Amino acid sequence: MKIDQLTAPEQENFSSWIKAEWARCASMLNAFEGHTITFLTAANGGGAATLIAFAGSAGYSGGNVYPTLIMFLNGVLLVGIAVVVGYFQLRAITRGLSNDHKSFYSSDLTTEELTQNHAKRFGRYSAGEVFAVGSFLCFLAGLVLSFDTFRDYQDFKEAKEISESAKAETAKPEGVTPMVNVTCAAPLTPTLKRPVKN
Repeated sequence: MKIDQLTAPEQENFSSWIKAEWARCASMLNAFEGHTITFLTAANGGGAATLIAFAGSAGYSGGNVYPTLIMFLNGVLLVGIAVVVGYFQLRAITRGLSNDHKSFYSSDLTTEELTQNHAKRFGRYSAGEVFAVGSFLCFLAGLVLSFDTFRDYQDFKEAKEISESAKAETAKPEGVTPMVNVTCAAPLTPTLKRPVKN
């Protein structure tokens, strides 16, 4: 049904629906940029900062320190990609909705076509969502690797303490001269040869 076939109350109701959809698009964009991105940035950035602080203060760079750091930094990078891709996709949805509204008000689209087009746009997964999920998976992987790194550090610390205590036990105390075992051979006595009488 086209707009000129609608009664005045029906046109008013449909205009109210259109305005509500515009508000929904705006609120989705704000929510996407506000809540999800803030959480993922804080989670991955905080994980990277915590790991760097721990490795620096402990003087430890073994285990999974570098893979864990890479996971957290990848999570931050994916958040940035999700923001950019999500913004462009939502902008495309908003522009498509705007074009449909113009076509509808010029009687080129029916109410059924308008609602179907709008449902198709929102029914697809956005690439921004995929990147956001990837960022969250990076955070989870970094979290698991962090616990593994901490266990490795505990093992490293215990081994270092055992090694230092073993060295302390075998180390020579200062100011003490070690005793040397000297084995003396029997003293040599010269043998005198008597002249042989002829």
